[in-house]
Amino acid sequence: MKLRIFISWSGHRSRAFAKALHDWLPHVLHYVEPWMSSDLQKGVRWMDVIGAKLAAHDLGLICVTPENAR
Repeated sequence: MKLRIFISWSGHRSRAFAKALHDWLPHVLHYVEPWMSSDLQKGVRWMDVIGAKLAAHDLGLICVTPENAR
């Protein structure tokens, strides 16, 4: 069974951290299946896809930096 994790980010630094988590997590926890919005295919209705992903995932991680904390 996979643990599906939705990784949320906003801004350049937050995206870099989210991408690092996205790439690292499956190497450390083999049962983890991370997803972040940069996994979206071009041309899709992003709001619909993100809503469906949020509903289907088990856990969410929010990447907060000083730039996006407000």
